[in-house]
Amino acid sequence: MQYDVYGSRSPDHVRKVDPPVPVEKAWVAAGFVDAWIFEKGTWYGRVKGTENKYSWIPGIELRQAEQF
Repeated sequence: MQYDVYGSRSPDHVRKVDPPVPVEKAWVAAGFVDAWIFEKGTWYGRVKGTENKYSWIPGIELRQAEQF
């Protein structure tokens, strides 16, 4: 996460979440966010879904879930 195709990311463009936080996308459980990166003017959350697969989802599409 510290690097992109152009080299090292600025340290203030990467945030790790420990412990991971449960999140929802469109009011449906999406998984747990464990990190954020800032790319091209948008924050993206790295979300580990129910099948243990990771995906990058724009932060505007996520909200913290009550439970998972």
